Amino acid sequence: MKNKKKHLITLFLLFTFIFTYSGIFFHSVSFQTALDGISQGEDLLEGKSRIPKSSYLSDSYPTNETIALIINSTIWGNINAKNAINQYEKDLKAAGFNTIKYTMNVTNVKTLRDLLKGYYENNNTVGATLIGDFPYIWYSDPWPGCSEIFECDLYLMDLDGTWWDTDGDGIYEDHNATSGADTYPEIYVSRINAENRKIGTQSNAQDITNLITRFHNYRMGNLNRNHKALMYVDDDWQGEANGTYDNWPAWLDEAYPNHDDIHTPTSWTNKTDWLTKLNSSNYEFAHLAVHTASEPAGHRFGPDETGIEGNMSATDIDNNGPGFTFYNLFCCRGADYNTTNCMANTYLFSGSYAQSVLGTTKAGGMLNGGYFYDSLAENNTFGHALIDWFQSYPDLGDVYSQSWFYGLCILGDPFSTIHHDCSVPKPDITVAHPHYEDQWSNVNSLIRFNWTCNADMSGLDGYYYIYDQNPNTVPTKSTGTYVKANGTSFSNVADGVWYLHVVAKDKAGNVGEIGDHFKVKIDTTGPVINLLTPMNNYNSSSNSVFISYDAIDLYNAYVFSSIYDVTTGLWIDGGSPNKNATATSLIQGQHIINITCSDNLVNPSIFQFSIFVDLTDPFLNITNPLFNATVDNTFKLTWQALDGESGIRYTEIYSDGNLVKTVNGPLQNTTISGLSGGTHTINVTTYDWSGRSMSQTILLNVGAPPPSNNIPGFFIEVLLVNIALISLAYYGYCRRIRKS
Repeated sequence: MKNKKKHLITLFLLFTFIFTYSGIFFHSVSFQTALDGISQGEDLLEGKSRIPKSSYLSDSYPTNETIALIINSTIWGNINAKNAINQYEKDLKAAGFNTIKYTMNVTNVKTLRDLLKGYYENNNTVGATLIGDFPYIWYSDPWPGCSEIFECDLYLMDLDGTWWDTDGDGIYEDHNATSGADTYPEIYVSRINAENRKIGTQSNAQDITNLITRFHNYRMGNLNRNHKALMYVDDDWQGEANGTYDNWPAWLDEAYPNHDDIHTPTSWTNKTDWLTKLNSSNYEFAHLAVHTASEPAGHRFGPDETGIEGNMSATDIDNNGPGFTFYNLFCCRGADYNTTNCMANTYLFSGSYAQSVLGTTKAGGMLNGGYFYDSLAENNTFGHALIDWFQSYPDLGDVYSQSWFYGLCILGDPFSTIHHDCSVPKPDITVAHPHYEDQWSNVNSLIRFNWTCNADMSGLDGYYYIYDQNPNTVPTKSTGTYVKANGTSFSNVADGVWYLHVVAKDKAGNVGEIGDHFKVKIDTTGPVINLLTPMNNYNSSSNSVFISYDAIDLYNAYVFSSIYDVTTGLWIDGGSPNKNATATSLIQGQHIINITCSDNLVNPSIFQFSIFVDLTDPFLNITNPLFNATVDNTFKLTWQALDGESGIRYTEIYSDGNLVKTVNGPLQNTTISGLSGGTHTINVTTYDWSGRSMSQTILLNVGAPPPSNNIPGFFIEVLLVNIALISLAYYGYCRRIRKS
């Protein structure tokens, strides 16, 4: 019994979780009406924060994306439609797209998918539009207990997923993916077809022609409206709009900072007010949430599809232009294009401005639309923004997401952007005379660049360029140099790696965000030479000198060198990859030597240095004192030293083999002291700058120095004795005189 209770409690909690987090509100209405009122659940109630955008997001500029125009042969056979489509293709090319055009009939939806898949795999297409009547698949709503069958254009967008018609009745029941694939769209697809439009008297071809002509007028800037959006949310989603459960108006903030939000009180949203907005308001984008029927087509204003605030027909809309430029219809079956006068097609083909409509073929609509509008804010295309939303938000492996979102589709132009012309084609730099891209050149004067550029829908006005050493620079109005011409030139460019960056400017004032970059590599300087041996101004005592050096090139490789004796006009090394050579048979005297090195661009560099070859010994003669002379303890030594080649560098004096003094330079005398008494051998050796030397030796006699006495008062005592002796002698002399 306890286990049974536990199982019942578990089952109850499971159902509570499912219905709470799927957000189904139980009204006393049909299941489809309940889906109209579905909330997003935890993401909407708690966070309102968005999942980080996927890596699919790219720069708003199409950057040579490839797209496909698939055209029904009947429409293509209409001359007016053909002209309009050709202009449409021209406009798309001017916006930077590469286009593929297919004009054969396709009657089988699998064949159509295979065609799109082939373009995707072989041409890397990102999107396609189907112009005229084309097949579609029926898909069975996978939600338990739901029997709705609906058109599913995701079948044409997810090209690597697997789609299953298990019972072969023509209705697909399952969608999954094998390893390495996924269930998300690879491309975006739209439909442009008025086959089921029964309002008015125009044919399908005429309606399509008028609409595609409108595409051209929008791109040319002739259908400008205030860049402003309207969030119009009827009664049953007031909580999603006013912050109770979510904040739908905030989705618009990036794409349309200026937007009006009408949702509270509920009485403000009704048929009369909506028709007034269609007829007399100046909005560019409308996000509409209202109950909608497909047979007969129309809106049901008020709670629970009652229509108590007005039932609006397709005819009401058609008679109340000019309408808006873009629509996002949170309207069940609002884009059920297989039915008569579906609301999305009615908005698209009515009025004067409509370009693109996002809606759904079944019960449901877009939730968490911030991803969609954020992508539009980057000026991505309508189709690209839908891909971004698919990649960023729903889990398509979940039955809830499949039930809610598999009917989403685009009617109209999938390549439109919310700014009619904000992109400019990327220029293509074709010639840089006399340079080739990314190849080294030794020419730095008169470097001429030329470029071409595809046509722009507003016409090209000129270009901005920057020449610098950053590979990723994009010129702007404030940083670039503006020119009208398709080229420029530079002179006296410094060595190094340089880049020319060019963007185009059109006559609408737009400056391209994507530029072309041309890489120029200039090297006009030869290798840097570093002399290793000998040193500059080297004096050699030999007629053979070994020369070695290093040579390093900053940008390119050292290739060869030569060594030349400027003085004699003779080659020491006539040219080789070696970085050394021996100069032989050099004559006496100075030699000016040139080392010339080249890199693989034949840029030369010259290093000049001097060698003095001295093959003669110096002359030396000691002039004073003479040989065997006697000198005092301190005496002056004088000599004569001559060298007519490299010159006297220094002289050394030795006494008895011991160095007593070194005299630098050409000085030829010095004082010698401190020698002991006796005979000494004095040697004088003089050296020139090449290291050559000459010596001379003499004998000298040094006299003994007077003895020294350190007895205190000795000198005075001797003096007194001498005085006494002199006095006695004088006294004796005087006595002899007297006696005589």
